[in-house]
Amino acid sequence: MCNGASEANFLVHAALLEAENHVLAEVPLYPPLAEMPAGFAASVTRVPRLPGEGWRLDLDALERAITAKTKLVVLTNLNNPTAAALTESDLRRLADLAEAHRFHVHVDETFRELAFDDAPPSAAQFGERFVVTSTVTKVYGLGGLRLGWVVASPDVAARIKGVKDYTSVCPSGVSEELAAWALERKDAFLARAQAILEPNRRVVRAWLERNPEVHGVLPPGGNLCFPKLPVDVDALANRLRERYKVVIAPGRFFGMPEHFRLGLGGRTADLEKGLASLDVAMKTLLHARPRA
Repeated sequence: MCNGASEANFLVHAALLEAENHVLAEVPLYPPLAEMPAGFAASVTRVPRLPGEGWRLDLDALERAITAKTKLVVLTNLNNPTAAALTESDLRRLADLAEAHRFHVHVDETFRELAFDDAPPSAAQFGERFVVTSTVTKVYGLGGLRLGWVVASPDVAARIKGVKDYTSVCPSGVSEELAAWALERKDAFLARAQAILEPNRRVVRAWLERNPEVHGVLPPGGNLCFPKLPVDVDALANRLRERYKVVIAPGRFFGMPEHFRLGLGGRTADLEKGLASLDVAMKTLLHARPRA
């Protein structure tokens, strides 16, 4: 148990990586996971997810990038920021590669269960080379508890615990009790999340349909979308924040500056208002562009 998935992710990297190691990390990827390996390892190679193929992880490129020094592969499932899933066949191939080349695969599964009935299997089922982290923050909406966890083989878990003795030692006992209460009521929390996301997904699908200049497909599950915009995303983000009090996550934080991360987990009315403001701001920037 850890103080959120943030500590869990840090502990995995601190326990498994040394200065001479090589890491493979997907792109796009949640910024702390994308940047953290560089603090522990000698080099990091980014492996693409393919936007034209539903953000599928390019496992052929990953295999080509493996070296004798590769010690860790870093992934998210569902992917943050695209909500694309690693399939069972993807995980089996990763398990074979990890065993053959003697590296570990860290999979952050914070968003996995937000695919509901179509959720991919947990990577923890595919062998001791996998290390899985997750949290009660997303599916359960209980980020204030700061409660997450690591699932790993006994030897890896022991190494992680050894590092944790130098960070937080243990989570709050109150948070653990409340998280256990929530986990025992998992079905109710999943139903709540689904009730929030279903109308919001309809709103975003309609927004994408009325904005053909925005390139993006709503993924089949999850609470995220990662569209590509026809305007400077940083300029748009600044305009939205300053004039409309709307915040988006620019794609440069995830390694793809022409995109932005759109979250679907709030109130439907707020989402509709935010997308209306985004439409106005985007059209203003489009009209302001110098003509060739």
